[in-house]
Amino acid sequence: MKGIYVHIPFCRVICTYCDFIKEVAKPKRHRRYVEALCREIAMAADRLNGATTLYLGGGTPSLLDDDDLRLIFDAIAEVILPASLQEVTIEANPEDITEAKAALFKRLGINRVSLGVQTFHPDALRFLRRTHEPADVFQAVLRLQTAGIMNINLDLIFALPNQTMAELRHDLDEIVRLDPTHVSAYSLIVEEGTRLKTLIDQGEVTPADEDTEADMFNAVIDTLTTHGYTHYEISNFAKPSCESAHNRMYWENREYVGLGVGAHGHEGNRRLLNTPRVKDYLERLENHTSPVVADDPDEGIKDTLIMGLRLREGVSLKTMHTRHGVDVFTHYPALEKARDNGLIEVVKGNLRLTHKGMLLGNEVFMIF
Repeated sequence: MKGIYVHIPFCRVICTYCDFIKEVAKPKRHRRYVEALCREIAMAADRLNGATTLYLGGGTPSLLDDDDLRLIFDAIAEVILPASLQEVTIEANPEDITEAKAALFKRLGINRVSLGVQTFHPDALRFLRRTHEPADVFQAVLRLQTAGIMNINLDLIFALPNQTMAELRHDLDEIVRLDPTHVSAYSLIVEEGTRLKTLIDQGEVTPADEDTEADMFNAVIDTLTTHGYTHYEISNFAKPSCESAHNRMYWENREYVGLGVGAHGHEGNRRLLNTPRVKDYLERLENHTSPVVADDPDEGIKDTLIMGLRLREGVSLKTMHTRHGVDVFTHYPALEKARDNGLIEVVKGNLRLTHKGMLLGNEVFMIF
C-alpha cells in the first residue's frame, strides 16, 4: 500500500499564519502548472503502482477551475486504475463549494473533503485572512452531503491571539452541530516568514501562553471525545471507521509519492523532495526534467518513532525490533527519563505518549 500526495500551491489570499509553499496567481498560471503536473504524473507512472490513497493539498486545490481538476484526474487515470484508490481527499475552502463544484468532486471520484474552517468567529477569520464567513461552512457541508460526499473533515485552529475559552467552546459547539466524520484541531503555530511572526515581532500581536494553549487543547479533547470522536492522533479525531487512511501512511512511516512543487515523498528507504520554487518546477517539467532536487536515505528508527508516536496507540516495540533490529530504550536511553517524567508509557507492547506527553510532545521528540 502507498499513497499519492499532489500539491497545488495556489491561494486566493495568503493566510496570516501560513508557511506552506503557495502563491496568488491568475488562471493562466494555474493551467501552466496543471500541465506541468500532468507531465510529472506521467513520468512517475511506475512509482504510482499500488497506490490506494490520493490526497490533493495546498494551497487551495478547490481554487482550480473544473477543467484543471479534470486534467489532473484524467492524468492519474492514465497511469493507475481509479478503482484502486480507496480514499481520495481534496482540501477546500468553504466558499469554493458550490453545488456544481460538489457534484464535480463526486464525479471525479473524490470521496473525502477537508474544509479549512479554522474558526467560526468573523473577527478571527479576518485576522487570519480567511475569505469565508461562518455561514459558508454550513452551506459547504450541506452541498457536499447532498452530492453524496459524506466523509468530511473540518480543520480547527485554537490558541489564537486573545481567544477566550468561551470563544473556543462556541467553535466546538458549531463543529459538534455540523457533525463531521473527522476533525483536525491544531494550536496556532508561529512560523518564520509569516505575517503572524512579523506582527508578533512588532509587538502588535501577543501569542497565547502555554497554559492557555494546554487548557484549550484539553477542552478540544474533552468535547470531541464526549461526542463520539476517537482521539487517534495528536491533532486528529475521527468517528468510527473514518480515520484518515492517507495521513496514517505518514504516521506509520509507509510509502507515499509526492507530486507537485515542494512535495515530499517516501519511497523505499529514500526521502525525496521536489523543487520548492514554482518557476523552477515549471521549467523543469517543460524541459522534461525531473523536479526532484533531494534524494536522501530515510532516518529509519528516528522517522518511525517521531511519526508513530503521534498516533494515540503509539509504536509497537515488537515491530521496532523486527523492522529496525533495536530495543528503543537501549538505542535511546533518554526515553527512560521521559517515562519517569510521565511523558511516555508502554501499553500492550506499544510505546506511546501519555496525555501529558501529548501536551509536551516536543520534549519527547527532541530525544530523537
